[in-house]
Order: sequence, then structure tokens, then C-alpha cells
Amino acid sequence: MNLREAFMEEFGNLSKKIQNNALQGKIQMFFRLELCEEISKTDLAKALEVTEGNLVNAMENFILYGVVEEKDDTYMYKGYPPEFKDLVAMLPDRKKKLQDSTDRLAALVSEAEAQGQEVKEFLRVISDIKRDFGLK
Repeated sequence: MNLREAFMEEFGNLSKKIQNNALQGKIQMFFRLELCEEISKTDLAKALEVTEGNLVNAMENFILYGVVEEKDDTYMYKGYPPEFKDLVAMLPDRKKKLQDSTDRLAALVSEAEAQGQEVKEFLRVISDIKRDFGLK
């Protein structure tokens, strides 16, 4: 089981359900998994196997909410502001979907850990998601 792919796929599916845009979930997970604070548009598009045009369109919400800053041909990941907890709390259906996805990822990580895989990075990502969105 490849946890990195599972995380990307889970948040891609979640984003498809919530915003009808799977790429946004994959972008979020890319930044969380890679601990990449700065990346060129070209490199990010290649990493996500999408066109730069599709990437630019998917990045609009991240830029609008201050999660990512755009400078020249580069995206700089700033992280989620604390207000996101309040935003998610106002959208109980979205919060439930986020919680369900996070729970599925936690189960995959537990399974991988039981098989002897190194899971520290994935536990950090789950913890960050819970903190950023006010999940349990």
C-alpha cells in the first residue's frame, strides 16, 4: 500500500465531492506531504500531472484564502489560517466529509504501521488537517 498515493487520492475524492474539483484536494495534500513551501507553477503542474492552465484555475481559492501566495511564476505555501476552523464549523456537512476522509486515512496509517511501515510523516499530516479544520 502506498500511503502517499492513498492520501492524494482520498483528498482528491473529497475535493471532488465538496467543490467538484479533485485537483484542489491533491494540491492541498501535495503541500502537506512534501513540506514544500515554494514551488514553480511548472514544477507543481508536472508533479500533479496536470496542465499549467488547470493548475492556475485550481489555485484560485488557495490564493483567495491566503493559503498560497503567488509571486511571479512561483507558489508559496503559507498554510491554513486559524479562521478555517470557524469556517468549517459553519458547514457541518463539509466538516463531516472532512472528518470521514481523515478517519479513513488514519485507518490506512494504522494498518501500514502494523505492517512495519514508517508512518511519522503521515501522522503529522493527519494531525495538521485536524488542527487546521477543527476536527477530532
